[in-house]
Amino acid sequence: MYKTFAFVGMWVIARRLGSRSVKLLSLLVLALLAGGIALDVDAISSLLDRITEGIEIADEPITGLFGGITVGGEATLGGTLDIDLVGGFTPDIGDEFEVLHWSSFSGAFGHIVDLAPHFTPDYRSDVFVLAVEEPPVVDYLDFSTLVVESYEYGQDDGTAEVLDDGASLRLSGNAWKKVEFPTVIVPETVLEFDFQSSSEGEIHGIGFDTDNGMSPDRTFQLFGSQTWGIQDYATYVAPGVVHYEIPVGLFYTGGFDYLVFLTDDDSNASAESVFSNITIEVPSL
Repeated sequence: MYKTFAFVGMWVIARRLGSRSVKLLSLLVLALLAGGIALDVDAISSLLDRITEGIEIADEPITGLFGGITVGGEATLGGTLDIDLVGGFTPDIGDEFEVLHWSSFSGAFGHIVDLAPHFTPDYRSDVFVLAVEEPPVVDYLDFSTLVVESYEYGQDDGTAEVLDDGASLRLSGNAWKKVEFPTVIVPETVLEFDFQSSSEGEIHGIGFDTDNGMSPDRTFQLFGSQTWGIQDYATYVAPGVVHYEIPVGLFYTGGFDYLVFLTDDDSNASAESVFSNITIEVPSL
């Protein structure tokens, strides 16, 4: 018997794979799905009242609830997958955790929040696995070497502050800012960064531009009470840090002169955005 749900969160059993002996762990799974999936109700019907957010990985079962997730047919994936370690549990490099089993799948999770350790998603033919890997050595955008300027002069009257030895840019008030960063975006280009906000404004976003005029067709909104710009990643829920990987090249391509940051709050001028650990991956041509 199958039923369609827009999202689901529940306790499941995950196996630690690899050369060591198999160990059972409890996982709390939330899949914010772009579309409904057919779930095996017989296996999980007693768990459906446990809907919550995130994945929590613990060394020992916490609630005593167990059950596997089996997707009937194709699973359509999207949205945010949060990962938290609980009870002091620390996985080892090389560990793998099975999360979802399926017959087939399409799409991928747009955001995976895994500040420590580094979990890598592995979309296999019949199962979704989180693998623990060494964090990659990455050269982040260093704001301490860049000049932060006003973007869209008629809008910008907020402030910008460089933090974390240049790894972060904090915008406050009604702030529209840009940094000169010549970039050629090709179909494979990915923009990756961390975002957080402690105060919601009207528009919080990031994008690329060639001049000083606002470009909603080149700006990705992340947060805010108004709708403006590209909406595919307007999923942030305060507070906390969310990691984004945006395949910019699937939305537009070409040469750009500026990386732009928006914290629009005309009404109250009290909004905040923090953009951190920014990388722009452009494959060698």
